[in-house]
Amino acid sequence: MSERFPSPVASRSSDWKAFAAVGALWLLMGAAPTLSNLLSPETPHAAARHAQAQAVAAMPTPKPLAPGPEALRVRLEDIAKRFGGKVGIAVADVDKSWIVSEAGDERFPQQSVSKLWVAIAVLDAVDHGRLKLDQRFNMTRQDLSVFFQPIARKVGPNGYSVSLDELLQRAISDSDNAANDMLIRVMGGPGPITALIRRKGLRDVRVGYEERVLQSKMAGMVWKPEYAGSILFREVRAALPGAVRDQAMAAYLADPPDAATPIGMAEGLRRLKRGELLSKASTDRLLEIMSETRNGPKRLKGGLPEGWRISHKTGTGQDLRNYTVGYNDVGVITAPDGHSYAVAVFIAKTTHGIPARMAFMQEVSEAVAQTWSGSLGQAPAASAPKPELKAEDDLTPERPEPAPKPHGRVHAKVAAHAAPVAHHRAARKASAKARKAPVKRAAAKKAPAKKARHRASR
Repeated sequence: MSERFPSPVASRSSDWKAFAAVGALWLLMGAAPTLSNLLSPETPHAAARHAQAQAVAAMPTPKPLAPGPEALRVRLEDIAKRFGGKVGIAVADVDKSWIVSEAGDERFPQQSVSKLWVAIAVLDAVDHGRLKLDQRFNMTRQDLSVFFQPIARKVGPNGYSVSLDELLQRAISDSDNAANDMLIRVMGGPGPITALIRRKGLRDVRVGYEERVLQSKMAGMVWKPEYAGSILFREVRAALPGAVRDQAMAAYLADPPDAATPIGMAEGLRRLKRGELLSKASTDRLLEIMSETRNGPKRLKGGLPEGWRISHKTGTGQDLRNYTVGYNDVGVITAPDGHSYAVAVFIAKTTHGIPARMAFMQEVSEAVAQTWSGSLGQAPAASAPKPELKAEDDLTPERPEPAPKPHGRVHAKVAAHAAPVAHHRAARKASAKARKAPVKRAAAKKAPAKKARHRASR
């Protein structure tokens, strides 16, 4: 089945790496590219798209899953309507091969959920001997990303020697953006990862960009090396006019470069659990790492009865004004008897508070558990009231903190890094403030000194 939307390419360097792989594929197929094609400036993009189309056309069409229980479909529809807004849900039975969804074919931003596809690509390389879990890489300050990246504390003047396995653990369990971005670079960029997930027959999912590039685009900025591991990124973002932020976020929502459909996600998770994507050792390792996810313990996990297990990946996007873009949780949930379900829940954009979002996701996992037990649709048994959900229950370190408000000379500095459309207005405003700031600061310094001398003379 063909992909319904093209996958973006993060950079021209990754394009050329992808194109090198394309050339090798052409040679294996007995059709080498011509010199004129090689010299064309459009070759990397065109070649990557051409090879991707050939790969998709050549692979077998995944067998569609059968429709699932009607009672579950009705319940998911009701849950989505009561929450409101653009939400997507899909539940696939891993063993019985059925699927139920609500807005299952619509595209949603994945945010950190897309780290799952990066991990699959890395472990596939391990399965084929191209990488080793104990292989080490040196992470430097220039490799750092934005927002949550606890690995940054380990990066010293000479860098930090980190194993591939540690990068995987941090990217999935901690949702560490710098660890994920480094894994993407280890794989040669988003292009080769996209080609891999297409070869595996995974449909309607995108890899997107490195986190630092994606988050910059969402904010209306262009990533610059000097942002790595510094507060400058937040200051530049805060300096942008509201109209620039609004326009960039609207463009992101209209066509997310990291998009996935709920059905595509659930089918991919189902195939992962069934061992169809990776070796048994790699499958077990990835599901183990996902079971150690510390983010979102009150999302899908919070609605599961005692005795159930979950291996999942959360995703949380940026806040703008009174709404959040991209609040997600996907994973494999397993009943006490070992029966498993692949579940994907996406919220594209919402003004609901975090407690309401968590409650919405818990309703979904509760409905799946009731489907397994056969109690879906029956009168609920008497039970103790649930504790009130609070925002701090989400424990989501990947969620960006509010950006600081820049001022004075700092404002002038960050304005020079802002998106081109905001340069002139922000720079003029910043320069005016900067000219006044030294005078005010000098006056403030003189006043206390004068008072001190006066006190001493009395």
